[in-house]
Amino acid sequence: MTDAGLKSQTESAETAARAQPDPVKARDLYSIFVWNVVTLLVLGTAVYAWADYFTDRLPAIITLVGGGSALAWVTTAAGFFKSERKEQLINWAETAIFTQRAFSLALLLTIIVLTVSATQFGAVQVQSLAEESEHSVTIWRDGQPQPDDFAQLAPSEHVRRLVWTPFATKRKVHIWVRGFPDKVVEVLPMQRVPVYVPYSVRTPVVLVHPTIRLMDAAHTDDGTTLFRLELESKDSSGNTIQRSVEFDGQHSILIGGDEEIAIPSETVDEWRAEADKRLDAIRAWRALIAPVEFSMTLTPGQNLFLTLRQAQCPPDTPNGKPPAKCQVYNGPVPYKVKALHGSQPYIQEVQLDTPSNK
Repeated sequence: MTDAGLKSQTESAETAARAQPDPVKARDLYSIFVWNVVTLLVLGTAVYAWADYFTDRLPAIITLVGGGSALAWVTTAAGFFKSERKEQLINWAETAIFTQRAFSLALLLTIIVLTVSATQFGAVQVQSLAEESEHSVTIWRDGQPQPDDFAQLAPSEHVRRLVWTPFATKRKVHIWVRGFPDKVVEVLPMQRVPVYVPYSVRTPVVLVHPTIRLMDAAHTDDGTTLFRLELESKDSSGNTIQRSVEFDGQHSILIGGDEEIAIPSETVDEWRAEADKRLDAIRAWRALIAPVEFSMTLTPGQNLFLTLRQAQCPPDTPNGKPPAKCQVYNGPVPYKVKALHGSQPYIQEVQLDTPSNK
């Protein structure tokens, strides 16, 4: 064999040796590829599951990832490529992305960041029952101003809101469904608090309405307000609550609610029977007044003391007795807030009447 032939055979052997892949390196690349693909699938599934459980944004996320992302557009554009170009694109993705340890590191960092971020959030879910009509609901965190916008809650549907709960702290969240009292719940990290309409938002509300006798006694031709209504109670922490508002002796006053509250039909029927033919009394009672001073969360068992005092009263004298011209007209009238059971009305009534000697 000539030198030229020997040299040619040597070069061919070297070329063939270089063409053979290193089995150890190939096995490592395959392991990296499998780890990256499986991790990406698990990460995507976890993100979808979290979004589906804590938010209402899953349809938007699916649309973004499935039909609006850059990857979707690349896939669509690849439909116009020749088969050779598609294979080149797939081979490039496998080589430049899925078999790279840098991509593994990026996935690991993404998992850490998303996991830490997920532990900083909880959620509130407001769920409407099937037999309910459509409601308007707004949700805001304690300490923030109440938002002006309302979400529409259809029957059998839900509204979810994320709540920031940093460093494993509880957050108080206000939920207001129009026609019901303001509901306050506590949210922990990684917790979804369910609130069902109407039963979960039926917190006690006390409605104070004057009797016909008191309405007649308080009536003045010039509209002068004769009374002040004083409220004394204790909150859940034992702190004394003392509030007072002007009271015309005509309209109903709400404690723990607002004017948006719907009056149960049973209550209206009782008013009709009480008022007999006094339509002016029914109109006045239905025109609810919810003073800001009486806006509070009532709890079952809480004792309320209502005092009707003459208007324009100066402060009490040092010995604790009011001046003669500021004598108490009636009261204090005690009332103990009742617990709600089943579907009973959440509005609890207290009647204010003239004193027995008037």
